[in-house]
Amino acid sequence: MKNEKIKMLLQLFAEEGGTENGADGEGGAGGAGIQNGSGDQSDTKTGLKYTDADLDRILGKKFAEWQQKRTKEVSEAERLAKMSAEEKANEHVKSLEKRVLEFEQREARNEMMRQARALLAERDINASDAILVNLIADDADNTKLAVENFAKEFETAVENAVKAKLKSETPRSGAPSGLTREQIMNIQNRSERQRLIKENMHLFK
Repeated sequence: MKNEKIKMLLQLFAEEGGTENGADGEGGAGGAGIQNGSGDQSDTKTGLKYTDADLDRILGKKFAEWQQKRTKEVSEAERLAKMSAEEKANEHVKSLEKRVLEFEQREARNEMMRQARALLAERDINASDAILVNLIADDADNTKLAVENFAKEFETAVENAVKAKLKSETPRSGAPSGLTREQIMNIQNRSERQRLIKENMHLFK
């Protein structure tokens, strides 16, 4: 039994990788010494003998120190594992925050597009999404300004196009239209008939 205790004590010393000073008379590394003929453990330096009670006390102390050390190591490992879990949680939170921000930005742009479409509709302008997306700015004020500028340019372009078309389609006064008097008088639409009569007054003189 004593030999088993000694082996356990030496093993604890070995695991610590150091020696224990004999402050309380327990000896140094391998402080269990060697076993003498009487079966008691003796210290080779001091010649002191250790009883079973001494070995129990030393072994108990060493085991308590070993257990405390292992407990600290386990606690540290758990702390590191917890930190790792917190880091993963933080990454997950950041990912969610990023997705929420992207969603809010997308919704804000969609809302500004709806407002831009409504502003153009008030001026009888029907714009496609491809046009609207180029009018959207970072905020509502700049978006409204861009929409108003676009509407002005659009209305000016339409007005100029209509004027050019009317100018090209209006016949010169007194110029022959290619229609006869009879053909004009047979036109059922009164407004169209009157317009052609006015443009072809030379046929009715």
